[in-house]
Amino acid sequence: MNEPNEIHPLRVLVAEDNPVNQMVVATLLRRLGCQVDVVADGRKAVEACAVTAYDLVFMDCMMPLMDGYDATRAIRSTAVAGHRLPVVALTAKNLDGDRERCLAAGMDDYLTKPIEPARVRAAIERWTRRRLPREVTAPGLANEAKVGTEALALAVSRELRRNRA
Repeated sequence: MNEPNEIHPLRVLVAEDNPVNQMVVATLLRRLGCQVDVVADGRKAVEACAVTAYDLVFMDCMMPLMDGYDATRAIRSTAVAGHRLPVVALTAKNLDGDRERCLAAGMDDYLTKPIEPARVRAAIERWTRRRLPREVTAPGLANEAKVGTEALALAVSRELRRNRA
């Protein structure tokens, strides 16, 4: 695996309609050193993927206007030959057949909510073949170095307070 560097951080799209989930996932990804864009529905995800070269997409399955399944199918239908953009499902569902439905829609992996930082890191490393640093202090975030559940909760809590002010 290659080591990421400051010259080329991973570019990640988060397609998620819930504002709190958006903040949790985006905060975690930024703490891992990723450059993050966030959209709130499947149509915007398809549009974003058409104009930006992402390294990975985290796709909520249930969103307004276009769900994650249809958005992934649309992304796959316009893909450039020889390049497969990894799409990782984010879903609150964990029922029999949900994983298979995600894979059948063209998603590459499946993570359930609530988000676990170690599983997100593992998915990024698996699908991008880039090793993420174990300790990161991202610009604009709290100075806790370790990216774990407690540090993530603290950073998100601070961000929520900042947004309310």
